[in-house]
Amino acid sequence: MMRVASSDERRAESWTAVRTALQAARRAAGIPSPDIWAGISADERAYRKRVLDDIARRVAEEGVHTAVPGDDRGRQFMPFAALKGHDDIVRDSQEPMR
Repeated sequence: MMRVASSDERRAESWTAVRTALQAARRAAGIPSPDIWAGISADERAYRKRVLDDIARRVAEEGVHTAVPGDDRGRQFMPFAALKGHDDIVRDSQEPMR
């Protein structure tokens, strides 16, 4: 006869899978442990752990994000060039104040 897992056992298995996914995300993204910072208070260590855990969770869900190459960064602003007077405003902001 096949044994049916209890809800506590299923929850434990689910938590183990989540923990494994977070550890893999930390390795993939190179996320450090909060233990690398010596001399910080317990509150600061807990805060950094929460931030790093949040980053690991997002990496596990969405994958590792990479920075856009410098040459391509300006393209995201191209739609603003269609605005009337945009070029004049940019040019005026770049001229030294008199």
